[in-house]
Amino acid sequence: MRSLRSLTTAAALIAAITLAPTAWALTDSPQAFRDAYYLETHDHDLAAAVAAYERVIASGDASSAIVAEAKHRLAGCREDLRAADLAALMPPDAIAYFELKNPGDHLEQLVNLLGLRAGAQAANAQAAASDDGFAVPGEPALIIPRHIVVSDAIIHEIKRFRGVAAAITDINFAAERPEGILVVHPGDVDLLRGALETAVQFVRPAEPIRGYRTIEIPDSECPGTIVFTQRLMIAGTQRSLVEAALDRLQNASAPSLATAPALAAQQATRHSAFAYAFVNAPEGLKRAQQMAAHDPEMLQGLAIGQAFFDLAHLHSLSLALGTAPDGLAAEFTMTMAEEQSMIAYNLLRTPPLRGQALAVVPSGAAVALALGVNPGDSADDAARVDQKTQAMRAVTGMDLGREIFANIREVAVFVMPASSAPRAGGPPLPDAALVTVVGDSAKSEALWIFLLSLPSRVQGNTEPESTTEIAGVEVRAYPLPNGMNVYFARSGANIIIGATPEVMKTSLATLQGGPNVLTDEAMRSATGRVGPDTSVALLAHVGRIAQLAAGYARGEEAAGFSLLSRTASETTASITVDESNARLHVAARLANLPKVERILQALADAGVLAPARIQLSQSREEVIPAQ
Repeated sequence: MRSLRSLTTAAALIAAITLAPTAWALTDSPQAFRDAYYLETHDHDLAAAVAAYERVIASGDASSAIVAEAKHRLAGCREDLRAADLAALMPPDAIAYFELKNPGDHLEQLVNLLGLRAGAQAANAQAAASDDGFAVPGEPALIIPRHIVVSDAIIHEIKRFRGVAAAITDINFAAERPEGILVVHPGDVDLLRGALETAVQFVRPAEPIRGYRTIEIPDSECPGTIVFTQRLMIAGTQRSLVEAALDRLQNASAPSLATAPALAAQQATRHSAFAYAFVNAPEGLKRAQQMAAHDPEMLQGLAIGQAFFDLAHLHSLSLALGTAPDGLAAEFTMTMAEEQSMIAYNLLRTPPLRGQALAVVPSGAAVALALGVNPGDSADDAARVDQKTQAMRAVTGMDLGREIFANIREVAVFVMPASSAPRAGGPPLPDAALVTVVGDSAKSEALWIFLLSLPSRVQGNTEPESTTEIAGVEVRAYPLPNGMNVYFARSGANIIIGATPEVMKTSLATLQGGPNVLTDEAMRSATGRVGPDTSVALLAHVGRIAQLAAGYARGEEAAGFSLLSRTASETTASITVDESNARLHVAARLANLPKVERILQALADAGVLAPARIQLSQSREEVIPAQ
């Protein structure tokens, strides 16, 4: 008993020493300190916490221990506020910048999209508690619950990590290596922060910078200076880079990369991204010119780059990856000066879509590609469309060039799941079609009739076409050497070329007011990405593409596509290209991701997973496969 009392006394003494700050914070501190601590750790209102800690320090009625703790937490809050944007610690003339930030927020969004959040299953909580789940064949000890839930504890812990950022600030020509700076913000992940603080014990300390613990790595190939502030780890290839970063950390008004116009213009995209990369083109060109002054081959390459890419008028390149409210997103942006003369870009530029071609794509399309080709001339286009100019005139080789570079306004190519019966000895033909919106439809008709009838004429067929009427429009059928036909129709300013009679019928019905892809509710998330500056749009429905592919696959591949068509019945993908004289923007979006619960059920329906029931007893938990 005497030994037990001694042990208890020692344990109490150790606990008192170890938990002294917590005890002060909870008992001896004034209410103002408790309020400040609550604002910081619970509400995460750092600005309000800073003001509250300042009041504690200035009050004069708190103990010295509480004042010391308040000063420590005040400094940490100020650092967190300043480091909320890690680009604010980078020099304004950085050549390139990369950051990963707030991974927990994006994980939380992805978990919600996949239906793995406990809140998403609240309505089915009672059913989930008694649900049997699935057994994996060959793994009797493994059970997969029907309603998988990612613990909030995991998301909460990952959200405690703030981010990491790096910048290339210069090129060391003598050592042939880049100079740069790295900033790590562990946030409240104590394990990571503790690992960093423990590791530095094994490196010889250097002269402190601004009073912070500093270490230097005297590596001839990759030297470095590392500083540990209260909240950050800042590393640089030169000591001066770290000193400058600390100056920007302590002075919110100091110039930084975050205030650079090219980066500031993309603030909304950058702050919503998980991963973001940025290239400051003028600074990069400046360093490249300095390097080329000592390298004739590089100087020649730089001259070629200037000729094709007009590097002198290129402002920035950026790439952003992350989650969006409806799925996954990726964006690439290139900004230029209005007076740019970039050959590589201007040769590929196309005018914005006006939606005329997409309006002919029927509702239910699996995939559609639309692009603007030539801008419309004026209002007289409509007057010329239905005018039958000179019936059929001779077609020359130059007419093909005129058609592409002058007459065609917009083009759309689309594919729909096959609606026809399978062919003898093969799968059905896909309902695919090409739609062009033109300025002079009579000219286009003459050209296309000549091209489509050419294979038949070459084979000596004196009747290269047959005609029929669909939806009041004359449709021509032209035989191909492989035994199939290609179909042609002209209606107003629209030229339709299809692979099957069914797609011609559907397209003409759409043209006469039927539902089109722009009114297709299942494609709404994809078509909604097409804006006034969009010149190219690729729109896809993942489930319909899988359904289409299943008709041409065999065995396990067909089963896999069928499975995908069921699980991704609402999933869409889109790639849009927006072009202007000073900006190129390419955006990709995968929306309406399939729920994991639906995937599991589809796997069970396909026989990949076996239904199972769980029997609970006092001794053990058993997984018993269903009969």
